[in-house]
Amino acid sequence: MRNERVPREPMNLKTVLISTRVTLGIKVLVNREASRQGITPSEWLRKLVLTELEKRNLLQQTEFV
Repeated sequence: MRNERVPREPMNLKTVLISTRVTLGIKVLVNREASRQGITPSEWLRKLVLTELEKRNLLQQTEFV
């Protein structure tokens, strides 16, 4: 799973920012796991969100992905 990046489609440019506060411990874990997978923390979190949305069958219901 190393170096698997989220596909970047020209029509779906990421221009909106979602931010949240976490503890330092959570940040360390996210950074560590992202590094282990060879991706940025941002990409790791994006994949996590997409995976959860896919589990809930929400991605095919929206045109915003």
